[in-house]
Amino acid sequence: KNTKRLYVWGEPVKYGSVYLLPYIRFIRNTDNTEQVGLLIANYPENRLESITRDLMSDKKTQVENVMIVSDGVVFSSWEKELIGSSLREVTEGKAEEGTFDADYNGENCMFLSYMNESSSDWKYIAVISYWEMHEASRSVLFLFALISLICAAFIFLASYMVSRSISKPLEYLSGAMRDIGDHDLNIQLKKPD
Repeated sequence: KNTKRLYVWGEPVKYGSVYLLPYIRFIRNTDNTEQVGLLIANYPENRLESITRDLMSDKKTQVENVMIVSDGVVFSSWEKELIGSSLREVTEGKAEEGTFDADYNGENCMFLSYMNESSSDWKYIAVISYWEMHEASRSVLFLFALISLICAAFIFLASYMVSRSISKPLEYLSGAMRDIGDHDLNIQLKKPD
């Protein structure tokens, strides 16, 4: 009754296996001084879920969950058991404004929070696992390690071949000098391969 807005969203109502979101629009008299009626329509929550799933399917990062929250109450969620609970319950008291960290399903996750356009007071919160967020970094590190290993193997092979091309003639010459030192003066030096 105290709101200046023309409409409000009621808390989710479970109807069978489906959650409904009541949309309540106030009807006021012509001079807008007194409320004369209400228009109530129920919106199926699963349509919000399908919209958020479609939006997130285009993203490269795997999202654990998307919740729609209003006044601290979860209105829509990919996990239906969270609907109607407070965001503080879901995040074990760590709910904050903006982006924050909290445990979710036993995993450390980032809660990315943003507001919808000004026509709604709903807050959209995407829950992303840190493991998933760092997947690209791990791929880059693995690729870097693989390239480093290949480069190290190439350097080792090249240095072995260069050192071998230098040491083989020296070993031959050293052997020939040993033979001369043993008083074998009839030795013929051949050019080594």
